[in-house]
Amino acid sequence: MIQVERDHPDGTTSSAPVSLFVPPTYHYTFGMRMAMGRITAVRDDSPAQKAGIQPNDVLKELELTDGRGDKVRFVNPAGKAPHPTLSPAPSGGEGRVRGSSGAERVLDPLRLSFDLRQWVGARTDVKVLLTVLRDQHHDMDKPTTLPAVAWDESWRFNQELPFTTRSPISIPELGIAYLAKTTVEDVAADSPAQSAGIRRGDVILTIFSKKGVKKNGTPDWEPLELWTEQKTEPDKKHPEDWWAHVLWAYQPIKYHEVKFLIRREVEGEPGKFVEQEEELTGLPDKTWPLDEPNLPLELAWRMQKAESIGQALAMGAHRTVRSIVQVYQNLKGMITQRISPTKTLRGPISIAHMAYAIAGEDLATFVLFLGMISVNLAVVNFLPIPVLDGGHMVFLIYEKVRGKPASEHLRVAATYVGLGLILLLMGFVIYLDVKRHWL
Repeated sequence: MIQVERDHPDGTTSSAPVSLFVPPTYHYTFGMRMAMGRITAVRDDSPAQKAGIQPNDVLKELELTDGRGDKVRFVNPAGKAPHPTLSPAPSGGEGRVRGSSGAERVLDPLRLSFDLRQWVGARTDVKVLLTVLRDQHHDMDKPTTLPAVAWDESWRFNQELPFTTRSPISIPELGIAYLAKTTVEDVAADSPAQSAGIRRGDVILTIFSKKGVKKNGTPDWEPLELWTEQKTEPDKKHPEDWWAHVLWAYQPIKYHEVKFLIRREVEGEPGKFVEQEEELTGLPDKTWPLDEPNLPLELAWRMQKAESIGQALAMGAHRTVRSIVQVYQNLKGMITQRISPTKTLRGPISIAHMAYAIAGEDLATFVLFLGMISVNLAVVNFLPIPVLDGGHMVFLIYEKVRGKPASEHLRVAATYVGLGLILLLMGFVIYLDVKRHWL
């Protein structure tokens, strides 16, 4: 349910908001399951890292068990029929997997994160047993089962979307990201893919999205190539594992008609392939809702203008306090490893680059930038590190509590330690700047 303000034909806006029921929005799919790609990233200190997951592993199976003994297995067999339906996640101790406490489902790379979250729901003490295919002396068929780890529910609100063609799919609760191949693993019965004649083993090389209709009435297609040329074989199309971005970008478009350029092995002639086009239209999958309604919204810009000097000072103070809190939140994020220091920290070289770029905008933006730099420096200066003002404050508090100042040896030792920390920090951020801009 959403509430909106509605404009009347006479140009006025209704005083009372209008309540509208927005039905669920579902993923548009083609009824085909794509092959699982390799793992590209493992988050530091994540359950996946603790289990021993390595980049280039391929997920083969996930077994989830909760504190009540309920169990489900997501497996990645070749060419298996679509998975059975799960019962709703338990609430207040109710609900189990339909069929048995050890039900089995097919692992679909595109919807795996959704399926896992649906099963976990309100369950507690969920453990995950991961089985992967690992390159062991060029043998990827031998599965490796890793130690069970806890499902980290604190990451459930993270949304990591495949904005670019090379973007992977992530499971934040496990701390892994993996690719989805453009190879068809199996096709659902009575699906658009089956109607178009697509079958297991087909490789999708190019997807043509419908942009509209030309003046002569023919469709206007926009291609997205899912292959690259190899330097050693420039005439051969090498398919890339980019299907995650394809399905994500397909959801909000106006027309759901597409064409696939597929590569297919000729029956009875192993090693011989042909390329052909197939046209089909995606349909909503009622078992896979989107996280948000498909309502593209524009950013609302509003000018805040003080009516007096006092109001301007109050607005400035509020903005300053908010900026200080954000700096402390960023520091906390880096300490807890929710934010990467190597991607967040900036040194004097980066600050000079940003200042040069912002100075070319306008004076107000440049003054705001200088104010933000001052706030950051103020926060850093007040950290409880000797040689900084925050360190002096710690010694003053110590003197107040003890009734006498700290010994000279303690103050000298702390000063050297603080100076060493500051020099290490400066060296680290300058190294990051040099690497970022020149290496």
